[in-house]
Amino acid sequence: MKIAFYLGEEVGLSWFAPQFGDEDIADLHGRAVATRGFIEALISQPSEVDGVELILESPNPVYADTLLRFVSGSVIPVRLRTIDSLDSEPLEAAIIHNPAAHDVGKLAYVGRRWAPRLRAITTQVHGLGGVDLAYELGVRLAFETQGTPVLVFCQTPNTAAIYEAIEQELRPLAPLSGRRSTAVIPLGSPPQTFLPSPEAKATLGLEGDILVTYIGRMNPSTKGDLLPIVGCAQELCKEYGGRVRFVFAGADNIGYAQFLQTFTTDAGSVTFMPNLSRERKRALLSATDVFLSCVDTMLESFGLSIIEAFQRGIPCVVSDWDGYRDLVSDGITGFRIPTLTSVYPRLLGVPHVVLPAAVSLFRRAQTVVVDLLQLKEKLRLLIDNVDLRQAIGKQARREYEQQYSWETVVPRYVAAWGRLCQGEHGDVLHGPRTQDLGTPLDMTHIMPLYGTHEVGDDWFVEWVSERDDEWTQQILAVAPVYGEIAGCIDQATIERVYARIREGTQECGALTIRRVLADLDGKIRESQLYAVMWLAKHGLVVLHAPGGTTGRNREWRT
Repeated sequence: MKIAFYLGEEVGLSWFAPQFGDEDIADLHGRAVATRGFIEALISQPSEVDGVELILESPNPVYADTLLRFVSGSVIPVRLRTIDSLDSEPLEAAIIHNPAAHDVGKLAYVGRRWAPRLRAITTQVHGLGGVDLAYELGVRLAFETQGTPVLVFCQTPNTAAIYEAIEQELRPLAPLSGRRSTAVIPLGSPPQTFLPSPEAKATLGLEGDILVTYIGRMNPSTKGDLLPIVGCAQELCKEYGGRVRFVFAGADNIGYAQFLQTFTTDAGSVTFMPNLSRERKRALLSATDVFLSCVDTMLESFGLSIIEAFQRGIPCVVSDWDGYRDLVSDGITGFRIPTLTSVYPRLLGVPHVVLPAAVSLFRRAQTVVVDLLQLKEKLRLLIDNVDLRQAIGKQARREYEQQYSWETVVPRYVAAWGRLCQGEHGDVLHGPRTQDLGTPLDMTHIMPLYGTHEVGDDWFVEWVSERDDEWTQQILAVAPVYGEIAGCIDQATIERVYARIREGTQECGALTIRRVLADLDGKIRESQLYAVMWLAKHGLVVLHAPGGTTGRNREWRT
């Protein structure tokens, strides 16, 4: 069985460029690290795969030499190819695996000319933003119309359910044949050697502190908005009198860490480490007592950093969001913090598909609310109880060994490829079918599948009187320029909605969202609903479900 990896421009050049040496691999996109580790694990152990071809975009000799050194210890024959070489020497009886490169044109070229010679194509779903939808449609059209089976690997069951819902949205747009199946197999993490925690803390200058760490992309469009989390961190650091330190670390190519720094009043307790090296990342993981990752964008479906925290044996506190809910078992390997979404057709529907990806993802994410009260409650629980941290950490380590080591994960991919070679197309998973699809690519039908609860206008909203006035003014002042939300709401709308919620709370307690917004203009405007969610996201107001529960029967703060 031969497997050809279509690496595309991003993988073939950037992922293995000499300037990104081994010490700096941690700074690259998680997808890059995962694919590198996956290929390395595959070619280093005997299996049914008897040949691997790596298809690059260009014949650049520098990158080719780097790749050759990378695969030099392979136990499986590995060959480097360029996409143009397929004209003179086509792939025969191979499976092409594409780790989510976005060059639809090139992949369509492969599909048009060589699909009849291929056994199948398999692809990996990482995130489902607008670019990913276009990519997915291009791949499906290129291969399915040629009769080539397509197998889509989803990393978790929840991601598979979202993918199936998006499949329904794509059907009206293109003549898809249906020769597509889905398999749920996670990504993995290679073996790592960690430092003893006291030594790691000494290396980082963090002796004696209880360390709560976020490690991931520092980007509110493609990962998560850290500003509300920084606010919680400051409150907890003040509460614990300097015994607790929060560190936010990861790749930052937009200056986000510097922006967040302007909101911190105690630089010693809340620290930012953008673009840390691989060695410093290892030291930071070794030193960490509690791992924190509250993501909120559609582009984040699987947390490799969570798997690395499991590997170290660290309890994880994460948002209950997409694949994160499948990774972390609540109360066993960590805690999941409830998230809220809401549906706004004109703000979050078709127009957002044609916007730049960063704008579209950011606008959607700004209506996702992580329950900051529960976040602080779970963090306190772990900070105060070292025995609980250790017990949950042991469970996390066991979860990594059983589910997420490459030695466990790679054979599952090989088995799926083997079934394809035998004419089996895998397990077709069907997600929830919406009653009324409406306009194709209307993402309002997809958003509720990501979070814990969906907010309706019958929910109650209440002003948070305990919030520090200085923090409140900082947040309200940044609204007009924060990312790209200015196209959805403006400063005047935010201030009007906030003032009405504050006034209503002082007069009679929590009011329904319907009541608050009707009092403003006599009718509910979507920009005002957006403002309510934005204020809740940043902790200036609190939302309560009617009766304390929702249709999913999960408890919410009351």
